[in-house]
Amino acid sequence: MNKTAIIVIIIVALIPLIIAPFTFKDQIQGFISILFGNSDDQNDIDPEITFTDTDIPRVFDEASCFHYISPADPSVIDLRDEILQESLAVLTPDWMKFRDWVGNKIEYRYDSEVHGESDFWQFSNETIQLKTGDCEDFSILLCSLLRSNGWETDSVYVIVGKQNDQYHAWVRLIWNDIQYNIEPQGSGFDMVIGDVTYLSGYNAVCYFNDQKFGVL
Repeated sequence: MNKTAIIVIIIVALIPLIIAPFTFKDQIQGFISILFGNSDDQNDIDPEITFTDTDIPRVFDEASCFHYISPADPSVIDLRDEILQESLAVLTPDWMKFRDWVGNKIEYRYDSEVHGESDFWQFSNETIQLKTGDCEDFSILLCSLLRSNGWETDSVYVIVGKQNDQYHAWVRLIWNDIQYNIEPQGSGFDMVIGDVTYLSGYNAVCYFNDQKFGVL
């Protein structure tokens, strides 16, 4: 075998470490989830979840949205540091590492299943504890992580969009002067195609982070 062939084999072997912003364990869990569905036992959920005692509406409210993005929350900071320390993908941008953690570790569940209400917005510390959420909970957590990691308020937002009277939330980044719509429920190998596929039919209605709210 010549040197060129050996170099090619080495590069191919290293690709997962370069482009995959999650650990080998996460990759394995991701493939298992695709093949067999999520294997987490919901009976293992800690019954002592600490919910924020607040008068802030737990539904969409223009005047209150900014409260949900919490970059200074200790649980968000701890999770941010944990993700950055554990990731093996040295050359992967940090925003991809955060996105993949959220997509891999948080399970989608309807508010009616978890809270007994048709709509119930969770704060990031609640989503981290529950390890479940719906679209706005995924988006709020990812936006909080990115803001905690230094992203400016004019570079990352939660977007609320609408398609055929159905609403959905995702994250919008402005990175190197390019705008990206990120589906926080996706991760890993579906990143390139998934974001376009999942979000292409939605019309953005409004955006918010911890300091801004605007109508699109």
